[in-house]
Amino acid sequence: MLVSIGPILGQNASASLYSRVRQAVKQSLWISVVYVCVVWLLFDVFWQPVATLFSAEALAAELIQFYAQYMVSGFIFVGMLIIAVAGFNNLHMPNTATLFNLARIFLGVVPAVYLLGGEFGAKGILASETVAVVVWGSAAYALFWSRLNKVAYRARLILENEAVVDNPSELEFSSGVSQLGAAISRQSER
Repeated sequence: MLVSIGPILGQNASASLYSRVRQAVKQSLWISVVYVCVVWLLFDVFWQPVATLFSAEALAAELIQFYAQYMVSGFIFVGMLIIAVAGFNNLHMPNTATLFNLARIFLGVVPAVYLLGGEFGAKGILASETVAVVVWGSAAYALFWSRLNKVAYRARLILENEAVVDNPSELEFSSGVSQLGAAISRQSER
């Protein structure tokens, strides 16, 4: 569902409609939060039938209950990470997108598994993914939002002043050239 955010961001940015870009980002996060909360509630209510379906006994049933009651909430931050990664890719920052995904795994999950797994056993291992995605999903979303505001501000200045930019990638959205098209053509008409 959230993977479709990339083309929406790119299309609206190429039209210099940054208010729509911001709106799409906010609405995507809202959809993610609502969806995860509904699934979380359902899974919390129906974890026992799920455990029965898999013939889970003792520890396995306890882990299913733990996951249903606490870990599902972490998918809100997975949504934040997906939105941010799509945005970074549209900002010509694919390396940043990749780094956040790798950081979540190697700087988030792996150390958390080592620390929490040793201290809390299987529950700690399950919690490691949530801890990692909360940290790295929040960081990625915050950085993306900051970069989006910077790009929108720079694009607005360029378009308001009808300036010609030597390097269209300065706007950083994947369609930076088309964003400047209107300003450049207006200037050449003079």
